[in-house]
Amino acid sequence: MDTKPKKPFRLMSLPFVAFRNSLYQTDFYDIMNLTLVSKKTQQKVKACALQAKDVELSLKSNYEKELNVMFAGEKYTWRAIETVTTNDGRYVADHHDNVQFDLTCSEIFNILNKKSVDTFRFDRNIKLADISKNWELIKEAINIYTATERLMRDVLDMVLNKFERINTLFVDTNLPIPYEGFSKKKIKNLYLGGENTVYSSKDFMDIETEVLLIQSSSMDWMVLKEFLLEWTKLPRNPEKLEPQVIRIFNIKTDASILQGIHTHPWNPHYRSQNYIIHLDNGVVAVDCSEGQDLIRPDGKIATVLITESSFDFFVWERTFHKIPGNADDVIIKEPLSPNHYHYLANQSLAKTVLADYIHQNKGVMAVEISGKIAKVYADKFLIIETGIGERFGNVLDFCQLAADEKFVAFRISIIYASGGYKHRRNTLRKFLRTLDNQYDLANYSCSIPCYLRKKYHFNDEKGSIVYFHRICGEKCIKKFPWCYCT
Repeated sequence: MDTKPKKPFRLMSLPFVAFRNSLYQTDFYDIMNLTLVSKKTQQKVKACALQAKDVELSLKSNYEKELNVMFAGEKYTWRAIETVTTNDGRYVADHHDNVQFDLTCSEIFNILNKKSVDTFRFDRNIKLADISKNWELIKEAINIYTATERLMRDVLDMVLNKFERINTLFVDTNLPIPYEGFSKKKIKNLYLGGENTVYSSKDFMDIETEVLLIQSSSMDWMVLKEFLLEWTKLPRNPEKLEPQVIRIFNIKTDASILQGIHTHPWNPHYRSQNYIIHLDNGVVAVDCSEGQDLIRPDGKIATVLITESSFDFFVWERTFHKIPGNADDVIIKEPLSPNHYHYLANQSLAKTVLADYIHQNKGVMAVEISGKIAKVYADKFLIIETGIGERFGNVLDFCQLAADEKFVAFRISIIYASGGYKHRRNTLRKFLRTLDNQYDLANYSCSIPCYLRKKYHFNDEKGSIVYFHRICGEKCIKKFPWCYCT
């Protein structure tokens, strides 16, 4: 019986709106290939003005550089090696021009109608030569992220001076002490993730930022008191960018900060109970019902929330905030990437998002270790990027999370180690030994011991991998008498 041949799908014959929508359902690598077919397809793709959530250039600690594109909920990565190895095994930067990498970046910018990346990230101390070499790729970057082991003063000064407009600056390491450079620059969002951020009273007053998040600080509480007293007066310089949100975690303080300052308890007629903070990938609602309100002569209201280990300050530009009905959905659906700074500074929240995502999507957790950096994924979505911690501490925490939440499977990958294949294999073995020593098997029910392990070693970019598969139910109880899982 003869059958009629199927007609080919004519993508280029689709109406413009349908064609554009179809591209958002297409792998970005395929979109790039499509632009190479002809000038006509290239022009039609460019006319669609496709939008990427973020385009990032990252200079890695292992002297690789990456271009990451977040498009339609997926992350696409291109890498180039910019290193040479000396005889003693150390890595030094080789500032040669990588023509193919630059051409690829140019093609991506053309498709997305961009002049440069949105985010510039560096995980190693950089020099002016690094910025000059990559300037055409980063010249209009508005988000800067640094996670070097030690941030040099001249490096931070150089970044602040070189980039004219910075929307978000995230410093995930200790600042040079003292550091006054932020007082010379307007930054919309400033996130300081170091272990001990300290400000003098003058430097704190001079900061021009809308959102200031500090992960840990031993700052004198009198600095905060002076700031609050100064805020209650009319601003001396109307052009100065005033903070709308200040959140300081891991700081020793108490309510005595407010002594001598006229405050008011929450009045539901003057402001709402919850203060809403809009972030790149979601919404955070803070309950301010227990906060104390400050009222300025111009009628502006600010709320102060103080606990034994945190300080929150919120200015109510709009006095009544409404929590969006899809707030939880936004956090779950939107993948967290390295430029989503608020979540990077809060590992416990990242664990919550990870657990929620995998439960709802029945996905698999994966941890990729590259040098001293660990990336945690739910399926293909990057949830958090963090240091591996002392003796794999942070990675062990995520493994325990996977076990506690009864994930069906998860995996650990060593994709980069300075000594190559043999070192990757030994690093994986060291991690497994540390994992076994970390947990007293007799004191855990339904945990790490309830997973069957399969190890693989590849002499290529896959690195070394260990897969953890849960063996629940009767098999688990028979094999591990202390386990009570069902």
